[in-house]
Amino acid sequence: MADKVVREPQALYAVLEDKEALKHGPIFIEKDGEAAAVVLSIERYRELIGETRPELWIEQQLARLQPEMAAYRQMLPELLQEHRGEWVAVHHGQIVALAPERSEVIRLVQERHDDPVYIDRVQEQLRAVDIPHLERVDA
Repeated sequence: MADKVVREPQALYAVLEDKEALKHGPIFIEKDGEAAAVVLSIERYRELIGETRPELWIEQQLARLQPEMAAYRQMLPELLQEHRGEWVAVHHGQIVALAPERSEVIRLVQERHDDPVYIDRVQEQLRAVDIPHLERVDA
């Protein structure tokens, strides 16, 4: 099955240190004599999921938010009339949460949605930001 078999938790750390073994293929981890898991190099994992570079995931997530951002910009003039300074969440082109505090909007969104949701403050000047990475926001 595999040249390396991990039977004790401490052995897993030793396997991870063996860079040469990771380069030559997966390392199977057995429990009670049966394969239970596989350790892959990060490069091989990225190949399997179709990710050739770490930035690709970021680009994909930002692309998914583009329709929500466009919907927000379209709704902005009307939002400014009654909700200036408040926070809004847009999902599938619709407002799904609106509150004075960002943390409240995040809480409302987390209760109802798993997909990416665009959250912004209702203000005239659109935000221009350089996003080095995306992360899940937990209030």
